[in-house]
Amino acid sequence: MMGRNQDIQCNVDNCKFYSSGYCTAERIQVDNQYGSMSNNSDDTICVTFQPKTS
Repeated sequence: MMGRNQDIQCNVDNCKFYSSGYCTAERIQVDNQYGSMSNNSDDTICVTFQPKTS
C-alpha cells in the first residue's frame, strides 16, 4: 500500500485502502456494475475494494 493519492477521493471508510477521504491503492479498477454500459456513477463499481480487517 502506498501513501494517500491526492487525486483519488474516496468515501468508503470500510475499505482497506481508505485513508481520511482518499484512496491509498497503487491502482484502482472501476467496472460497469450492470452490464456493458454505465449511465451514471450508480452503474459503476470499484473492483479494487477490499473490506477492512481488524
